[in-house]
Amino acid sequence: MTGVLHGLTVLDLTQGIAGAMATMLLSDHGGAVTRIERRDADPGEDVLHGGRIWHRGKASAVLDFADATDLETIRHLAAAADILVEDFAPG
Repeated sequence: MTGVLHGLTVLDLTQGIAGAMATMLLSDHGGAVTRIERRDADPGEDVLHGGRIWHRGKASAVLDFADATDLETIRHLAAAADILVEDFAPG
């Protein structure tokens, strides 16, 4: 059975549990979620805190927001996404 969000693309730029869980639910309901991991993030942190569950069904890429080429890739992915989930501070 196809999920109700089948055909929608989601870009996940979040770092916390709330964003991971929100995009997990979008993926569970058929959304094609791509998670952008930061180069400076601790790869073991997600595993210790449930990352194996929260990031299931998601594609992922490691990109650096400070690198011009990587930032252009992120912008391209955001422009193509139907849904963008982020948790940046205002401004």
